[in-house]
Amino acid sequence: MLSRVANNLIWLDRYMERGSGILSLLKVNYYANQDSPELFSWTPVIKNFTAFDNEYYTEDALECIDFMVFNTNNSNSILNIVTKARENARSVQEHISRELWLCVNNYYLYLTDKNLRKRLKEEDPVQFLEDLRKHHLIYNGTTDITQERGTSYYFMNVGKFLERVNLIADFTSLKLQEIGKTSDSLEKVSIGKIYYFL
Repeated sequence: MLSRVANNLIWLDRYMERGSGILSLLKVNYYANQDSPELFSWTPVIKNFTAFDNEYYTEDALECIDFMVFNTNNSNSILNIVTKARENARSVQEHISRELWLCVNNYYLYLTDKNLRKRLKEEDPVQFLEDLRKHHLIYNGTTDITQERGTSYYFMNVGKFLERVNLIADFTSLKLQEIGKTSDSLEKVSIGKIYYFL
């Protein structure tokens, strides 16, 4: 298999896994922020998944979700991630199932619908995020059911699990930094030990 094809297959699954992880984080942070805004701020989420480094700042939940889903200047917005996944899928169509290509393409068309952005402001944000997450679940199911077990499938799995490890490290780091700001010295000692082992 050509290295370019392998690279595109890896990145296809990496992008889809990253999108799923970010949507899960946004949903959890939205719930937690309603109960405890000081402990579950939106700033660390924005800083961790953007290259803006404090250029974008808001604690408004809907603005943050909109930024993380639709902003084309944010390389980790869901729209940009799915666009990149679609480009990778298009370039390796002969190595993936037709159903998988249609799944990614339909998700892209769903995200680019002009009425979708209005739904975020008019409907429940949690349901909005859940509707997006369903596309990732459909993608995973379609991959498992329709993708032939072979080199392509294994390269895709490399991408998926590599991205999953990165997300776990990112999410853990995100929460440890917040815990590190607490006044409990015992927690700070534990955090220091965890960072040492990471």
